Amino acid sequence: MLEFQTADDVANYIRMMRSSYNWTIIIVEGKTDVLIYRRLLNGELCTTIPANNKENAINALDIIEEGSYDGVLAIVDSDFWRTDGNYPNNENLFATDTHDLESLILSSNALEKVLAEYGDEEQIGKFEKPIRQILLENALPIGLIRWLSQPHKKHLCINFKGMRFSEFIDRCTFKVNLDILIEQIKTGLSVTHIDEQVSMHDIIALMRQENDLWQICCGHDLVKILLFGLRNTFGNYAGRNINLERLDGLLRVAYEESHFRTTQLFASLIAWEARNSPYKIL
Repeated sequence: MLEFQTADDVANYIRMMRSSYNWTIIIVEGKTDVLIYRRLLNGELCTTIPANNKENAINALDIIEEGSYDGVLAIVDSDFWRTDGNYPNNENLFATDTHDLESLILSSNALEKVLAEYGDEEQIGKFEKPIRQILLENALPIGLIRWLSQPHKKHLCINFKGMRFSEFIDRCTFKVNLDILIEQIKTGLSVTHIDEQVSMHDIIALMRQENDLWQICCGHDLVKILLFGLRNTFGNYAGRNINLERLDGLLRVAYEESHFRTTQLFASLIAWEARNSPYKIL
């Protein structure tokens, strides 16, 4: 798999490719995205390149567009673009319908496929709500803190990668304890104190707003919460012994092209093809 460090590295590779490769070139964020999109898109008509991160993907596209190269586009995670109302206006830049690619997968029947193989039907039946809805509700406060921590908002320096989900999710009820969640985040802050910037009242008030949970909730959080549920609350023997890498892979494989075809992203790619003949993607 290709390894790029900067947007210039990606752009230079695309320029080199263009000298011998005449089909569509798609820039994506990372290696996982490549694995998924290469299965969903037509590999005989296009190729997918990982840019190492979202910023690199966008900046590489900008560099390529300045050089007037045709048949190049980028697909990235939406993140909070739609929630913030600042979706970029670029006809060659596309984003996932939901917060990110992982959440897009969990919005599909890929979740039901995994639960059928790794979930305990009796335990799942004890919940009053579908597992998907519970995942979203549990991931919502984390997503809201992620949203508030953005540079143009509270700009909190939070290490979300170090979050310990087992500490703030109850094994029996499979619900997030907000007090423990916020306390854990506070202990990971170096300078800013979350109780001075983001209070419990702020989070609860935001949770009551009519936000689209699929735009707020981060896919990585959703998958980790699902993993916790399978290992501790509603998994069968196989589910109780699954790890994160395995779960990620199962969800990717379970995601069907038929669901991708129902997305706005798919419709936008069709429209791009119509505008950019003879370049094809699908």
